[in-house]
Amino acid sequence: MNTSVVPSKIHLGIYGICAQNGKVLMIRKGRGPYKGSLDLPGGKIEPGETFAEALHREFDEETGAKVLGHKPLCVSEYQCQWTSEDEKKAFHHVALYDTVELDATNLKQGPDGHDSEGAQWVVAPLSATDVAPIAHDALRLVGLLT
Repeated sequence: MNTSVVPSKIHLGIYGICAQNGKVLMIRKGRGPYKGSLDLPGGKIEPGETFAEALHREFDEETGAKVLGHKPLCVSEYQCQWTSEDEKKAFHHVALYDTVELDATNLKQGPDGHDSEGAQWVVAPLSATDVAPIAHDALRLVGLLT
């Protein structure tokens, strides 16, 4: 018997990497397949939004930081299965990554009401075991992951 679950859709999101003074801005995931892991701020691109609009909105929602500038970095893909409320689920994630410059003077450190438990500056380089797998390639590309 095949116990694998096929994803019903592809999740397309945009995420940003901001490193300053030996630290990188991360969020702690509050739900989904990456629950409990550190992840880069960002998320789903809504219908009608440009990549830039989604990046600005997601940073504001999850971190309270304002994106001042950004530059495309890479694309990453990850598929996984996990169990939520005794139900097997599948996730197919495609992520666009940008490097970003921020005004982070009003950093939101509490939950955003969606899937972030709060934003924090984390000392780099990060350990792969602490970070959501979808972010590994992008963080390695800029030298922020061991």
